[in-house]
Amino acid sequence: MDVAVLVSKQAGKKVFTGTLTASLAVSELRKGTMAVNPEAQRSLAKGVGKDSTMELLVSDKVHNTPRMKSFVKFIDRVMDQNSNTEGFLGAVQVVVPEEFREATFEALEVDADERRKNATLSTFIKALDGSQAGTLTLRPRHGQAGLHIVDGQGRIFGLHSFERSVEVQLEKVRREVKKLQKAALTSNDPATAQRHLEEQQENERKLRERLERISEFLSETRVSFVCYVEDILEDGQVVGLPVQAEKRLYIEGNALNAQASKEDVLRYEGFSPVIVDLEEYRTTQEWLSDDFIEDESKSIGSNSTRLFTLSSLAQAYSYAYINKPNALRDVDETMFDIVAKRQAFVHAYWDRINELFGGVWIPYSETPSDRLKYVREQRGRQNVLFQAIFLIALGRLGYALGTHANWDPASPVLKKLTALDPEAVSYYAQNPMFKGGYDRTWTETMMKPSRNADTGKMDRFAFNNVNDTISNTYKLLASKVGIDPVDDDEDTQTAQPQNDPDGILAVVASD
Repeated sequence: MDVAVLVSKQAGKKVFTGTLTASLAVSELRKGTMAVNPEAQRSLAKGVGKDSTMELLVSDKVHNTPRMKSFVKFIDRVMDQNSNTEGFLGAVQVVVPEEFREATFEALEVDADERRKNATLSTFIKALDGSQAGTLTLRPRHGQAGLHIVDGQGRIFGLHSFERSVEVQLEKVRREVKKLQKAALTSNDPATAQRHLEEQQENERKLRERLERISEFLSETRVSFVCYVEDILEDGQVVGLPVQAEKRLYIEGNALNAQASKEDVLRYEGFSPVIVDLEEYRTTQEWLSDDFIEDESKSIGSNSTRLFTLSSLAQAYSYAYINKPNALRDVDETMFDIVAKRQAFVHAYWDRINELFGGVWIPYSETPSDRLKYVREQRGRQNVLFQAIFLIALGRLGYALGTHANWDPASPVLKKLTALDPEAVSYYAQNPMFKGGYDRTWTETMMKPSRNADTGKMDRFAFNNVNDTISNTYKLLASKVGIDPVDDDEDTQTAQPQNDPDGILAVVASD
């Protein structure tokens, strides 16, 4: 692979900058020339027993992960709209790994006579201002990685998934066409068989056109990159960076990004180790997928079938790790160390939460209409399991259990969660078995009186989305599982839930 680059210095390191077509990036990714070093970066679908990102690529599963599905939707919209107001892919950060010896740099040499003859060339050389222009050449053996992707993994793999997801659909339709062609010859209803065949042939035609358009888009789109190396020797040999440097680049790059990050970019880039881990953990649980988490809005409408907003989920996950609602603040190396130490326990905790409540959140075998009916019924009966307040309280409970267990995922402390089993606990605030039709367990913890529009009396209750109700709910859950609550950190009151009489508005961390 030969790439035109500029080379300069940055904090003692040599840095190559340049662009390459998206199609070339995808091609090199598939060949393994560009790869992800699992020691320096997490997987798109990391979790106990989960495949690494490269294994997901090889097994042709990467485009099925929630993060890739989200990216594909994004880039698909960008391509269709051809808008200059979105689709900013930015620059990818890569390194030449230390063990790779087949990278060379050939500087562009221009003598004085040539510069006198060509004014524009002379101006360009002058504008380099000490930097060099030239060609970076990578000659890896088959399957050998010449570049490790450090920041931009989601974008490069997303571009692959953008094309591959359509290829998979096309392969499936082509198989169906062949099957229908054979069936049409022996069908007892030739007209119907022919109609089905023509429908699939039309689908095949549309997918072929779509794939051609994507191929053209990838060929025309260029992706900027920054490539870090240790040094360039006099003979042009490029010396790569060790794994430790790759790790530092990953940590520092994400930490610096966090300083200017906004909540809206959580879907595509995690700027703290907690958010990075959340995006990866989401691939392991169905209820955390894009189908059930609202990532476009900070509130959930009455006709939505989703469970929680991404904002409230991020708060809950952040609480479980660091006992604070905003994982995008104060990102430093210590936070990365904390996440590494506590990750196994936090994953085990949310795995257990899924075992307890997953069947309530996502009942088996629902059609879209059945799900909407079900969710409306649960919210109508004011099931607290469908409230952001409860989810965030679960996050705080996870931190408390982790503290009591010394963050050991094998600790028997996790067994205490059995006390929260819906088979043993009623989570309906509206419950005709109780006086007045309400369960005081929940009305006194997370609700406030509400006026009945028909009678004018204060005989109803609505969820009260304020910090006190989150704290009260957390303490109630801690009591039910039989542990002492852990004191709040001084920053835990930064979450500012908004009032919401219907109890469906996500709790949003203030910035």
